[in-house]
Amino acid sequence: MTALRTAAGLLLSVCLASAQLGWFGHKRHAAKKAPREEGMIGVVVQANPTSFVVRADDMRIITFKIADSTIYFHGPKWVSPSQLKRGAIVSVEASADSEGILTAEEVVFRDAMPALQLRPPASAMLPGGVQDDPLVQKAREASGALFSMLPNFLCQQSTTRSYAGPDRHWRTLDRVTAEVLYERGRESYRDVKLNGRRTGRSMMDLPGSRSTGEFGSTLRALFEKETEALFKFHSNAAHAGFSTAVYEFAVSGNRSDWRISAGSQMILTPYTGKIWIDRKSANVVRIEMRAEDIPELFPFRSVTAEVDYGPVMLPSGRYFLPERAENVSCDDLKSCSRNVIEFRNYHKYVGESTISFDVPDPKP
Repeated sequence: MTALRTAAGLLLSVCLASAQLGWFGHKRHAAKKAPREEGMIGVVVQANPTSFVVRADDMRIITFKIADSTIYFHGPKWVSPSQLKRGAIVSVEASADSEGILTAEEVVFRDAMPALQLRPPASAMLPGGVQDDPLVQKAREASGALFSMLPNFLCQQSTTRSYAGPDRHWRTLDRVTAEVLYERGRESYRDVKLNGRRTGRSMMDLPGSRSTGEFGSTLRALFEKETEALFKFHSNAAHAGFSTAVYEFAVSGNRSDWRISAGSQMILTPYTGKIWIDRKSANVVRIEMRAEDIPELFPFRSVTAEVDYGPVMLPSGRYFLPERAENVSCDDLKSCSRNVIEFRNYHKYVGESTISFDVPDPKP
């Protein structure tokens, strides 16, 4: 699969601090120096005059900036940058800035197609799992009905971002607030503030760890038939006042819509987790997810996410919507970042419009 896939599931994106940069670790060198053999190898899936995107042999999707100093080889010979196009097989040496944005230093064109690493199937991650458990099917139908009837709404989102070192003591870094607009099945963010101050940025343009998808993309992606998620009954449990059935689940990397980004790198990760389903209504009241099979050269060794749902009253009825979410990502040094997200003040959204009664100037 050489084309980039558009993922609609939960997105976790992290801008790395300089201390976390080490997965390339190459120093800039003179342009006349012979090409180095080490470095990632993959297939170019997008290219333009300023950047190119490679699907690496370990299934990372990596965006490289092109600089005036970027040099190109085929074997020991210099070649034209015009060879950098979709379908080209390349190995790349790169440098990284403080936010993990990669700039290509050397691009070596190769003749052999890399052997892509196999992704674990869902059946290997959850032996005995099935797609069509009766209660899971009811939850799938309840989820579909929810999103078909859910009205446009607004709510307030508050995200507390924290950091922990090897001592595992969480230290608050900052607090991000925003107004979340859910309109026609899509969520967007406005009035984004950092520590109470307006930023003038979108949610995903903020530095640091951030996520989207808690309002429906996560559940819809899990329950879609195309995802081919496997489920396995785990236990019965009382949770938040509901009598629930807890199921384990697994989604293969080839079917996953969970994107995790770090600087210039992105993975569509296989994942496992648990889901709590209210036995009476078949509504999902909690979901936990863990990224699996993270490539060795990706900046993070572990990533987890969880969302708690609860009943919310809107003028048109009662709906199960997110109340709280938490995302945690950790690197090789056992330093971790955590986002704790709370959703409050749900209310109906009415489209904004402007009516003008100005009389246009008469034509001369």
